Amino acid sequence: MVDIETDLRIEVPVSNRGDNRFRITVYDSFGTPVAEASSEFTIFRTHASAAGIPATHTIAVKVVEVASGDARNELEPLVTKGTLLPAHGSKLFRAAKDLRGGQPGQIDFELYQQGEGVPEPELNLYVGSFAVDAKADGFAIDGN
Repeated sequence: MVDIETDLRIEVPVSNRGDNRFRITVYDSFGTPVAEASSEFTIFRTHASAAGIPATHTIAVKVVEVASGDARNELEPLVTKGTLLPAHGSKLFRAAKDLRGGQPGQIDFELYQQGEGVPEPELNLYVGSFAVDAKADGFAIDGN
């Protein structure tokens, strides 16, 4: 038993891989358990990995696909679900318009959390965008 004090901290052993179950029982001043104040919780211990943590979602960029003369928006994955993070890589894209340093203009990129087998941007979660802006002092990237 542990007396409750302000800023109480108790370290609990998490020695087993997988589920480690704990029970907190609160007693009143007469030593009777207080059921509504008691609780149980589980800490799940996993194997440590030096390689990284896997991406929990696929992150994709919206692109324009042209097939048989018809243009439509689709998602192109950048980081697929399960990829160990941090990760690096590159993909080649063709811009729909020219961008020259020192002249007005920008290219906007929209990022989405893509569901498996769902290429349509409007059916996926929009997570943000960034723009490559051609400024007099070079290219700048502004994100939001």
